[in-house]
Amino acid sequence: MTTYHCPICNEPDPEVFLGGEKYSVTCKRCGKYIITDSFVEELESMNYFNDKLFLLSGHTKNSSKKPLLNTYNYEKIISSLSDLQVNDQIEHLLIYLSTHQTSPGEFILVSTKYDFPIAYCKNEKDFVFILETAYKLQYIETAPIYEGMGSHIVSSGRTEMRLAHSGYKELDKISESNKQSKQCFIAMSFDKKHEEIYEKGIKKVFELKEFNSLKAYRVDEDKSNNDKICNKIVSEIKKSRFIIADLTGNKHNVYYEIGYAMGHNIPIILTCRKKEFNKDEVKFDIRQYPIILYENEDYSDLIDELKETINARILWIPLDVVGGKVVTSQRSNKYRPDNMLGDTYNSVLEYCWETKLNTEEVPPCIM
Repeated sequence: MTTYHCPICNEPDPEVFLGGEKYSVTCKRCGKYIITDSFVEELESMNYFNDKLFLLSGHTKNSSKKPLLNTYNYEKIISSLSDLQVNDQIEHLLIYLSTHQTSPGEFILVSTKYDFPIAYCKNEKDFVFILETAYKLQYIETAPIYEGMGSHIVSSGRTEMRLAHSGYKELDKISESNKQSKQCFIAMSFDKKHEEIYEKGIKKVFELKEFNSLKAYRVDEDKSNNDKICNKIVSEIKKSRFIIADLTGNKHNVYYEIGYAMGHNIPIILTCRKKEFNKDEVKFDIRQYPIILYENEDYSDLIDELKETINARILWIPLDVVGGKVVTSQRSNKYRPDNMLGDTYNSVLEYCWETKLNTEEVPPCIM
């Protein structure tokens, strides 16, 4: 790569480190990401002012880990974000503030020059509009030293802001809409040799009486789908309460769907056939997540682990409950709440649950 500009936004002087056939890039506007040499060459032949490239900036800016951009996934990323509306952009602004504030009262410095990708805006002018709209809706508030939004942002390009009470309520409303969903999106290889993973394993879980209110959705089984498959995938993930992603086969589309769900704070349950699992092949973004490994020919271990994980992380229903108290007769119950004390307590317990899954106490879930 001979250029000293960001391959995506053309911002000068990014930090660039070469590693094999990939580059690790840190850009003031796009954030941190990894890009393949072949994709850099393809981008260099494009117009840097391509109407869609700003969506890649938004994707990398909003990723919690360094996302990988290559010639295989960039079109899917752009397609998944191409129909964002103003309300969606405001939502992304609120999510960004909520994930970067270390406490509710903290102000975050936002630059219109470098931070417009957080709301998937095309330029500073559009970002100012999103900020002003969020301010007028009382979703955000500025530090006391600023008298107003519009003129100050246009003149200086830097403003300290934080979520207001109405902003937190709006985020809760968005989150609650997913909690009411009964759908689980299934992300996995479509190869016929992997079909029995779904038919004999994952699908059987949703046929159990205790989960009959939930619905497993696979985009390849949707006969009513007349949309482009990328648009349908995005639409169905957004309306799902959680996703189950099977890594068997190490397919690019599965990682894409995982990344999209992560970006929308949708819970993810990862699984993989043990004999095909290679930790070194797992993408960097999800290495910190527990993965259910299964090996039984009848998939009974996969079914059992999914039952427990869905109960503990999604439904918060213990396997054995007597008078509202958890009976610790089963090994996983010690990681579950003694009673249901609300979303805040459950969020803490979810963290503890995931932390415990990272230890050897609860095989076969591993890092």
